[in-house]
Amino acid sequence: MKIGCIVLGSLFKIGGYQVFTYNLLSQLEKRNHYVKLYVTKSEYIENEPFYESLTFNVDSVSHIHPHLIRFAPFFCRRQILK
Repeated sequence: MKIGCIVLGSLFKIGGYQVFTYNLLSQLEKRNHYVKLYVTKSEYIENEPFYESLTFNVDSVSHIHPHLIRFAPFFCRRQILK
């Protein structure tokens, strides 16, 4: 199964949703699902070494703005189908 997850904040900072997201995506990948995390382009550039070291795929999305979050499934689907 292909699974995409978008995080508008930073996965680099340790907190509740960061730990949950990391654990969830790691476990899904261990169960042989195709997992991809989407972060904002500025976040990816700022913490690129961290995101490159993760076991699952990470991609940046430059089109996400807080007012456009309702379109996030469309953007993620478009990226996954590439």
